[in-house]
Amino acid sequence: MRWDRACAAMAALAASACIIIPSDGDASDGGAAPPGDGGGGAAVDAGADEGDGTCDPAPGSTTGKKIRVVYLVPSDRQEDPRYTASLEQSLRTVQLWLRARTPQGTSFRVHDPAVEVVKSEHPEAYYNSNDTGRPDLLYWDNTLADAFAATGADFDDPDNVWLIYVDVAAGCGQRTGTAGHVALFPRNDLLGLVAEPRVKVCPDDPDESYGRCRWVGGMALLMMNALGVPAPAACTDEDEATKCPDDNISRRGYLSFPQAGLEPEQLSYLDGTGFANAIGLPDCELDCNAVPEP
Repeated sequence: MRWDRACAAMAALAASACIIIPSDGDASDGGAAPPGDGGGGAAVDAGADEGDGTCDPAPGSTTGKKIRVVYLVPSDRQEDPRYTASLEQSLRTVQLWLRARTPQGTSFRVHDPAVEVVKSEHPEAYYNSNDTGRPDLLYWDNTLADAFAATGADFDDPDNVWLIYVDVAAGCGQRTGTAGHVALFPRNDLLGLVAEPRVKVCPDDPDESYGRCRWVGGMALLMMNALGVPAPAACTDEDEATKCPDDNISRRGYLSFPQAGLEPEQLSYLDGTGFANAIGLPDCELDCNAVPEP
């Protein structure tokens, strides 16, 4: 799969914005696919370490640099507890995945609560129909306008990376993806995280048989993209003697998650952002295949 990156100065986006657009219909997170969730909230016992059978999360935070997950619910739909629980478990899975790969055993902090459920004043149909003056960005513009207004989120937030999941299907050709510390995920990602089949957005979308871990990997991919983590040097140097690691999370690693990797220069970049700052995380892993109980 390849992703075409549209990086342009658009009126509603920050100057550094870069929306990732799926070029082959293989994923719904906008390149996120491809598309990407501490504190109190749903239990996260769906996975276990190799010791006492528990993997308790570290406390969430309301201060400092952290990852925040927003679950936006249209006015004509109700919160699905499965989505809320699965988003938190997925966020914790990615947190522990990163901890296992950093030399200092650190990772990102999460917000308290880990998943912020926001009830919109607009119905589902609004997000693909309200005219914003940019036909291919109706979904992007309308969803982020509601999420930003409700949470105080914005592009290039120095203290927060915002992962916004909305229980609305993106229209065919509508963009999702990342821009300046913000990532937008459509309904298909929520369906993937509760192990339900995704719904075709365009008639020619391919059939998929991905397991749940792919959608947790999609969260990790978009989180890294939203943070601006660069692609591995071997993937951009045009030197045929250096092999591009296909299992890197910024490449196709979301498909093999949690086996996906990060290169030393990517870890160094993350350390420089100040977001890889959480300590005291449990030495365990969560099972990304397991759908947590609400």
